[in-house]
Amino acid sequence: MPAVAPVVAPLLAARVRVAFPKVRLSLSEGLGAVIRDGVLTGQFDLGLYHVDREVPSLAVEHLLDEPMFLIGPGGGDAPAEVHLEDLPGYPLLLPEPPNPLRRMIDALTEDRGLNLDIRETVNSTAMIKTMVAAGLGYTVQSYSFFHEEMQRGTGDFRVARIIGMTRNWSLARLADRPAVGAVSAVARAIEDIAAEWARTRRRSPSQT
Repeated sequence: MPAVAPVVAPLLAARVRVAFPKVRLSLSEGLGAVIRDGVLTGQFDLGLYHVDREVPSLAVEHLLDEPMFLIGPGGGDAPAEVHLEDLPGYPLLLPEPPNPLRRMIDALTEDRGLNLDIRETVNSTAMIKTMVAAGLGYTVQSYSFFHEEMQRGTGDFRVARIIGMTRNWSLARLADRPAVGAVSAVARAIEDIAAEWARTRRRSPSQT
């Protein structure tokens, strides 16, 4: 979850350094499919990503659901909320369908017979953010995608909550590899971060 990684990584590193000084983290970010495959192959002990389908060899813990937003370039007025039925009216920049977020968007809109105006498929969160800020289109993402800009008040983005669309944070590991020792400690730290994120509701443009 590239949009979430910048939020979780510094919090996780700070907690682990204090509570478990002998543990050395190795952190990576990537699209959900990359993280899932890394856990499946044993490259990663834990994977935090949006889980939209069951994988028998993975043990998955649901951590939270966060609302999704339509994010556009700054300037001008924007509605506070939009509906799924409004999305075809916006030029969109989205990742390719193998991405879990894209699959979720496609499933929700296709069920309603909606045809999205996807201008480009872009498999980079950083690239999408730059293109949106440059006025080349809109994207669909969570608050973690733009929270730094909102906190700084840069005005790079306009955001509107999408009614009826959420994304989960889920923590995955190999089902036949119990989380013990350092892995268990890191998993608990991630669980605590997710719980605090949900509790303090740092998930909407009006909350910083």
